[in-house]
Amino acid sequence: MGAKPSNLVAAIDFGTTYSGFSYLFSTDPNNIITASHGSILPDDRVPTILLLNQDKSLHSFGIDAEDNYSKLMLSGKHKEYRLFREFKMALYTKSERLDSDIHIYDTENRPMKAMTVFSIVIKYFQELVLKSVKQSKLCKKDSFEKIIWMLSIPAIWSDSARQFMREAAILAGIDETRLRLVLEPEAAALFCKTQLLCASSNAQLTRLKSKYILADLGGGTVDICVHEVLSSGNIRELHRAVGGDFGGSKVNIEFMQFLIKLCGAPVMKKFKRSHYYDYLMLTRGFENVKNTFDLRDEPFVIHIPSTLIEMVKNDSDSNIETLLNQSGYSTWVELRDRNKLCCNKKLMEVFYKSSLDGIIMILNDIKSCFRDTIDTILVVGGFAESQYLREFISTKVKNIVLAQEPRLAVLKGALKMGLNPNVIIERRARYTYGFCVAEPFNRDKHSKSLKFKREGKYFCDRIFSKVIEKDMNLKVGQRFKVNVNENIPHSTNMNISIALYRSSKKNPRYCLESNDECTEVGTIIIEAPEGGWPRCYNIDQILIAEETELKVIAFDKTNGRLLKTKVDFL
Repeated sequence: MGAKPSNLVAAIDFGTTYSGFSYLFSTDPNNIITASHGSILPDDRVPTILLLNQDKSLHSFGIDAEDNYSKLMLSGKHKEYRLFREFKMALYTKSERLDSDIHIYDTENRPMKAMTVFSIVIKYFQELVLKSVKQSKLCKKDSFEKIIWMLSIPAIWSDSARQFMREAAILAGIDETRLRLVLEPEAAALFCKTQLLCASSNAQLTRLKSKYILADLGGGTVDICVHEVLSSGNIRELHRAVGGDFGGSKVNIEFMQFLIKLCGAPVMKKFKRSHYYDYLMLTRGFENVKNTFDLRDEPFVIHIPSTLIEMVKNDSDSNIETLLNQSGYSTWVELRDRNKLCCNKKLMEVFYKSSLDGIIMILNDIKSCFRDTIDTILVVGGFAESQYLREFISTKVKNIVLAQEPRLAVLKGALKMGLNPNVIIERRARYTYGFCVAEPFNRDKHSKSLKFKREGKYFCDRIFSKVIEKDMNLKVGQRFKVNVNENIPHSTNMNISIALYRSSKKNPRYCLESNDECTEVGTIIIEAPEGGWPRCYNIDQILIAEETELKVIAFDKTNGRLLKTKVDFL
């Protein structure tokens, strides 16, 4: 899985709400080219919105996709096309294992294979990179063949989500030997390590301290971890990444819930379907208000489209003003000039509450682990550009520092990781990993319900054999060996499949999903050697902790040969 060296490194930041690309040549590492250079895209990061043609090929991406779809709706042709928004969240799941055939749904609630949709987006950005590279004076004939592709992913993603993204990139045409997945908080940290940062307490520029909490606040997910910058300049993780689905999109969802409570779900559903362009203007208007909102006691204004006002009047036999007076929002919201909701700041605070509660809870939990020895919080990500969010967090915790262009920290940091692949030397295991084995039965420690007899002896089944423990220090390339020694009735050409389990507990006892001890998250597949397995085989199965994923190799000790093997999390 390690990528080959190259003089050209390209990064794709595939975000929930915004996405972009960047690249640099190793001969000029300080010259980072982003999507807006050469007018490749209108901005360095554009909304992650995808419009597909009737044949499921790419029609347009970003703001263009939404605008084109709204035009298609006016002509009644939109049902022949497919629009997808915020679909990356399909890979964030609290269940332990994704299905490679998982489907996502477009705005008309029609399913499509997620792998296909993700690969289309990655292919789109890959082609934009190649187009931009061609314009560069530093481009050489072999540049395209030697690109290292850095694809950023949330640190809190499951093993199966990471594998899913890798396979989507390969499906998009990226050579696996030239592909690296990078964790978003690590990429951001590497970028910020050498940058001047803005301290929220005094607005002065400062350098990053040796130990800090990093909060990567994105549109969909939030990743928070603790790093230490060593004297060598390398970084090690002191606290594993934790987080959840309370990024900036959560605020938008709360705003939409407010409109649904005010106007009614049927009206809002019909409004979105019948007046999609006006719906876009409403949501984009709120996005602008959200980004500029701060702690000052000033009202903010939401412009309500006239089409929505008329629809409320016709479909609910009422009007916006009456509905406001009947709602619980009347003390916070006032209708002015027929179409302007003048809102008290408390309403915006309600929109932000669930997101901020989640962020503050995690920050407090992490700080309690270090007994106030770490007092600096570095905030990055698109959501970190919210003035209100930064001000609110600064009232709860001290010493917040903000990266310059926080929305680009991951994108630019991923390039730095491409140039220096071994800069993150140590990580914390997010889970405990192990295998299911049987042990000689001991009535003092084993469950009687798992007792069984084999060849005249009693054993306890479903014992969790720990290989990696949650929160242990993991060095890149560290190996964990497990020996498999089995007798089989006859030689066979069947592949060996061994289940891999993980647990949120440090010392689970049994491989039982019923009592939340652990969950099967992957399968290690060892291909049968030529000629089949012998009656007795002895295999060393070696798990390798790579940069973002677990790899496995197997060695046949009976015949002294490496076996073809892989670990499958999907």
